[in-house]
Amino acid sequence: MKLKLILKKGRKNIKISLPAVVLMLCFGIVGGFLVAEFMVRKTIVFPLDREYGKFLHLSGFSIPKANVDEKLFWKSSPEFRGVPHSIEKKKRVFRVVCLGDSVTQSHGADGYPLPLENTYVFYLEKILESSFETMDFEAINAGVGGYSSLQGVRYLQNKLIKYGPDLVVVWFGVNDDSDALFFPDKDQRIGKKIISGKNKLLENSKFYLFLKNVIFKPRLRRVSKKNYYENCREMLLLGADNNCEAVFVVPVEIENGRIEYYAEYKEALERLKIDYNCAIIDIRDRLNADSRISEFFIDNCHATAEGNRLIAEAIVEELRQKGIIKEKD
Repeated sequence: MKLKLILKKGRKNIKISLPAVVLMLCFGIVGGFLVAEFMVRKTIVFPLDREYGKFLHLSGFSIPKANVDEKLFWKSSPEFRGVPHSIEKKKRVFRVVCLGDSVTQSHGADGYPLPLENTYVFYLEKILESSFETMDFEAINAGVGGYSSLQGVRYLQNKLIKYGPDLVVVWFGVNDDSDALFFPDKDQRIGKKIISGKNKLLENSKFYLFLKNVIFKPRLRRVSKKNYYENCREMLLLGADNNCEAVFVVPVEIENGRIEYYAEYKEALERLKIDYNCAIIDIRDRLNADSRISEFFIDNCHATAEGNRLIAEAIVEELRQKGIIKEKD
């Protein structure tokens, strides 16, 4: 028995066998897949294959070979914004390491760093000098663009702690909250390759990878709230083991013209404060006291020179009120 599909065209009946219909459907599906494959290959610029060492904010999504670091993922070049600092500390100097990302490093509107004298770290040193007359201060800018709290704890552990800081001002959040391409920071393995999945044939298709790794992939942050807490706790304990106090700036961003928290990371820091009686620096309300605050930011998180001055003033006031830095006799 032959099955036929009968279509009407005007007064005529067009008979099409069922196998022919199935064949046309198959051609349609294959043709649609090929078109989709072509479009994905031509228009999607970010990586679709699961690879280690890929980050959305990096040019070409890859770490430049000259900057690759197995533990830190990438190194800052130049380090400390090009300002030389000896490991040995001068007598009577209170050394502050400002550890963070591009907010600390201070990026400008064109993506390049602001001049040194426009960074919050520069203002911090000058305001501390004028606020505590019996003390000498040295502030080290250890901000590295794109760094998360995981990279921060590794940077502190592997290098910065050798500089014998008296105080570490930690400020992370914007990159922790950013999307991970394939792996959260804790699972990154720089220099290692991914073993192919079970569907090796399908994984040759960019369209399949686009569906699998982009469209149907749940949002994956570089650092979860839980891991953020653990990273900050490790920095806190590392400082305590080396006679150094670590304080944590609650990460903020500009939203609708006002300074707002990264809520989950704020919660993590509040829990850290309860668990370990550490100091957290909350600058939101002090910054929001200026009605023009949105004018002092280049984007959602990077401040202008005036914004950085206000940030430094807010941090110093918090340090003073909490008794973290006290005038020497």
